[in-house]
Amino acid sequence: MFHTVYIDERVGITPSELNMLHSTDAIKEILTTKLREKHEGKCNANGHVRPGSIELLARSMGLAENGQFTGQMLYDCKFKCEVLYPTAGTEIDVLILKINKMGAYAVFEEAIRILLSRDTHVGNTEFDNLKEGQTVRVVIERSRFQTNDPFIMAVGSLVPRKEESA
Repeated sequence: MFHTVYIDERVGITPSELNMLHSTDAIKEILTTKLREKHEGKCNANGHVRPGSIELLARSMGLAENGQFTGQMLYDCKFKCEVLYPTAGTEIDVLILKINKMGAYAVFEEAIRILLSRDTHVGNTEFDNLKEGQTVRVVIERSRFQTNDPFIMAVGSLVPRKEESA
């Protein structure tokens, strides 16, 4: 489900952060920290970024911000990260969080929240027997997210379990 995405982004370091520099490796650490704070555990245009997956690949030498008089140094950074982008028809194993009159609410790795509507499962005894904390297989029918959302919202339906023959 996760795939690698390569992104180019301009990151600024303030003068107070520049004062804390003691080595050239410290610049890389500051840039990586800023990118992680901005992207990890949130959605961007590519999907939901997996926490701990950002890796800084390259950066520019840095240049002073022109005409703003802030004293910031700007760095053009290239980094890669693991991104989750669910498509319709994707089957995943999810954990049931809540069950109410509307249906069941499930989660996949804190990245996708899935609503299993009761109306689409009328007469399904397997759906009626769901319990909170149970892990089930779901097929995603539709998903949506916006930039900086903490998770992807999706609608899905329960995949029937295959009967094991004895």
